[in-house]
Amino acid sequence: SQASLLVFEFQESGITRHIAVDTTLDKVPRFRNATKLHISNDHVFVASYPKSTIVCGVCSKKIHRILGKRNAYLCRDCKMCTHKSCHGNVKEACPNSSYHHMTINYAESSNPK
Repeated sequence: SQASLLVFEFQESGITRHIAVDTTLDKVPRFRNATKLHISNDHVFVASYPKSTIVCGVCSKKIHRILGKRNAYLCRDCKMCTHKSCHGNVKEACPNSSYHHMTINYAESSNPK
């Protein structure tokens, strides 16, 4: 499984902000009222509750609905749905990606080398 980029999205003074964090740190910073975005191959995944049983866009196995549990990742740009464990293995780039339009800042100790 490939690593995805974890980005927190939040509103600050009416402006949408994006902060990337290094998930290999012992303590990953948290941001209040932020949406966690998981970026993989230009897909912008968010954890979601599947409304019914659906098929994973990566492994083609079923993602069963579990009441009260966000057990699927949904690309908010192209609507591809995957298992949490599969999202880092997406082969095709997102055709409608909003990722390249985001201004992403890096949290302290999270700057890529």
